Amino acid sequence: MVAFSIFVLLLIPIITYRIDNYGGDGILSRVIRSQSEIGISTMHDNSTWILFGISGGINTIKFLGWDLIPIFIFFVPIGFVLCIIKRNFQNMSIILILIIMLGPAWFSYLNNSDTRFLFVLYPLFCVLSLFGIEKISNKFDRKNVILALIVVGIFFASVSFLEYKKIDYESEHDAFIIAEFVSQNTGGINSSTMVSKYIQSAEINLKWPNLPTLNSDNSIPTNTKIISDTSFTTLDDFITSSRDIGLTHLVIDDKTKIDYLLDVFNHPEKYSFLNKEYDSKDQNHKLWVKIFKINYHEFDLIKK
Repeated sequence: MVAFSIFVLLLIPIITYRIDNYGGDGILSRVIRSQSEIGISTMHDNSTWILFGISGGINTIKFLGWDLIPIFIFFVPIGFVLCIIKRNFQNMSIILILIIMLGPAWFSYLNNSDTRFLFVLYPLFCVLSLFGIEKISNKFDRKNVILALIVVGIFFASVSFLEYKKIDYESEHDAFIIAEFVSQNTGGINSSTMVSKYIQSAEINLKWPNLPTLNSDNSIPTNTKIISDTSFTTLDDFITSSRDIGLTHLVIDDKTKIDYLLDVFNHPEKYSFLNKEYDSKDQNHKLWVKIFKINYHEFDLIKK
């Protein structure tokens, strides 16, 4: 009860502040909105709800694995198994807390893909890792040497992983500059490009200090529509499906993983209904991006 009271006392000023400034508490309103979004996504079909839940579970497991890399990947599984084998109040409490804290992450992964929803588990990962480290070190006589090797190994693994995942800031800056061009010259683009994630901030930057009016759900509106292209296997299907919802251009960078967009990027001469309006190489950008305007009249003639 003391812990619960402290929890409530911490939440009350935060909730009050958010209601006064944003019109919503940011806690219950998020839950209600998430439920409505899931309802729309599944169209209230029970079988789809089941598949939706399974998808959330798969995402939870996938991102749990990502969060274990590189520091915890070897030690947490060993510690988890040891807790199961040596069942006592302390060990089972750790497992129970871990399972309970996975619940909100599973709910988040129904509609999102981000490792941050599992960051709250890092203290438990540290505890479980200690069981694994203790088990390994006890197998050797020179425990201090083994512990030193483990610390050095963790250090080098962390540095190597961070170097591998290091952000290419020059390419990211180029993506932002190109996003400003896109927001001024297009109406709707495909989603699988580095440029798409900067559209919103680019539009705000161009209109500053005049800020857009927030949507009813407190999200920031954008003039340029970003249309998902990941569920299609051919360019014709994507364009046909997306033309009525505002697709006007294809923005393709050289890092795209979608085959039909990569083919457009490498062989634009095969697509007479696409008119190239921009090539970042002409601007000496590091990030190579090509922008094509869709000529729907030509597209319809070719289909006929």
